[in-house]
Amino acid sequence: MAQVQVLRELDGGWLQCQDGQGVFFYNRVTQQSSVEMPNDLRAQQQQQQQQQTAAAPPQVQVLRDLGAGWLQCQDAQGIYFYNQVTQQSSVDVPVELKAPLQPPVSMQSQPLSGAQQPHMSQGAPASQAKLKQQLGNWMICEDAHGEFYMDARTQQSFDQPPA
Repeated sequence: MAQVQVLRELDGGWLQCQDGQGVFFYNRVTQQSSVEMPNDLRAQQQQQQQQQTAAAPPQVQVLRDLGAGWLQCQDAQGIYFYNQVTQQSSVDVPVELKAPLQPPVSMQSQPLSGAQQPHMSQGAPASQAKLKQQLGNWMICEDAHGEFYMDARTQQSFDQPPA
């Protein structure tokens, strides 16, 4: 006589069981058995998965739209750049974005010591960002999207100040 093991109790009187032939479902109320998950359980399981998915926080957060199809995003692993057109992603600032992320030439007139002044490429558009203040390697900038913080070494920008 084969041993039957109850793996788990399910709703509606159903049990998920296992015997020498494999896994099956058995209903204590109706005494039905099936090797496939019963339709009422399957529908209930799908509904629960949809509710869990809807309640789950988004895995990827878009921090800012950088133009030219590029987004600055953050996930559990950190900040990265994603191009919606090419579907390319990179942890480094894409080459085509490096000039616009740097403070514009017009900001060189701001009072900064020579050692603190960031390297600025000639011809950067003046409407991209304004340097409000620089503290060591960190620049506090503002653009059309609001205030942000940029690491002058890596050229990465952040919405929150560094810790």
